[in-house]
Amino acid sequence: MLKYNPRFSASRKLFKLTVFKLIATIFIFISFYITKTNSQSINITNLPNEIKLYIRDDLPVFGENTNGRWSGFCAVFGHELQKELRQLSNNPNFTVSINATQNKTSDKFRLDGLITDDKKLKYDIQCGPNSKGILEFLEQEGMPQYKERIIESNIFYETNIKLLIRKKVWENFNLKNKLPQEILDILKKKLNVGVVEKTTTQEQLSQHFTGIKLFKSLDDATIAFNEGMPGEKEMDALASDGIIVKYKSDHYCHPRKPCVIYPENNQVSLGTQEQKYFIAISNYGGTQQYSATLQETINNLIDRSNVIRKEIEKLKQYENERHWEPLIPLILTGVVFLIFAIVKYRNAIGNSVSKFVRRILSPFTNR
Repeated sequence: MLKYNPRFSASRKLFKLTVFKLIATIFIFISFYITKTNSQSINITNLPNEIKLYIRDDLPVFGENTNGRWSGFCAVFGHELQKELRQLSNNPNFTVSINATQNKTSDKFRLDGLITDDKKLKYDIQCGPNSKGILEFLEQEGMPQYKERIIESNIFYETNIKLLIRKKVWENFNLKNKLPQEILDILKKKLNVGVVEKTTTQEQLSQHFTGIKLFKSLDDATIAFNEGMPGEKEMDALASDGIIVKYKSDHYCHPRKPCVIYPENNQVSLGTQEQKYFIAISNYGGTQQYSATLQETINNLIDRSNVIRKEIEKLKQYENERHWEPLIPLILTGVVFLIFAIVKYRNAIGNSVSKFVRRILSPFTNR
């Protein structure tokens, strides 16, 4: 029988530990080498001291300015991009300045600043819900300049087109207990839908819905849905990407003006394609000298940054969260019923409570 040898056991442990350290060292070295190689492959010679990033300020989840302090996905993205480019260029003074895209002005399109010749209005990057296919759609509509002067980043977020429908309209269509395809067929024929022009929502819904009305801005479409444009009645519904519809529902629908989001989940489709968001990068004017640098750096952030990944998860959580506001009518009804029951049966309730209390206290009072 072999005897236990403590020296042999200790040697085995030391050998295992040495092998583990060696593997860990090799892994760290390879990771560092890959990161270094990726960083060095980016040409940063033409990078200026400032990059202008414009973001949509009408959707706080992407960007919101509170007393000069920006928050939201695009604000975090801009901060991370600045850190990355400072490191790559070895320039601690490099800046990514954030400004708001003029979405609230009907005669301006959110991507115009990427392709303009006016240096005062020109910006380098636009962050927000820019859907894959929008540049091709604009080209088909006779606006090839957008596709010619803008390049796209990798996809950072995916959603679907949804409808925000007035609940009274939904109920008037008598859609309860109908199959998804039956519901969709009715909505396609009967629903008056407000849609923002120059969007993939316009491109795709126009192929299916007959009651489409186009608006120059999301604000205009929202007004038409919420209260009606001057001299016109309210729209039955507002159509946009799911995350935008979610925001509009949170801010414009309430118990006295309830709405329905359709489809409620991504398992049902309006017959449209998935909306895949990219960061829009100018490839025109002065930006053309370093647009490839921006594109590659942004792609690296989207694909590898844990900070950006967490912000993307926040977008998903926001779009999919459910609020308790729709339960308010049910809660109020329950409270009223409870009060009515207490008032009507107060004597019986009082007697029952008294008996219960006496029963609990009887062991102590009978001593």
